[in-house]
Amino acid sequence: MRLVEMDERGRITLPEEIRRRLRGRVFKVELVDPNTVVLRIADRGDVIKEIEGIKLAGDPRRKSGDASEAKHRYGGVKA
Repeated sequence: MRLVEMDERGRITLPEEIRRRLRGRVFKVELVDPNTVVLRIADRGDVIKEIEGIKLAGDPRRKSGDASEAKHRYGGVKA
């Protein structure tokens, strides 16, 4: 067992020998208790559910705009 540290941004770097043996790059994180954190390799279904749960929001006044007006306002050039 090796000790690792969490940096000021909350990142933990796994030791190289562990990273080489892992077969995934996306993980589910579970806090089991205050002293135990579990990483599980996420399957595609988990990733899709996470993406589908993202709600995008914007200014309702800008939901429909005229591209030619924006082009002139910001100095766009037709390619």
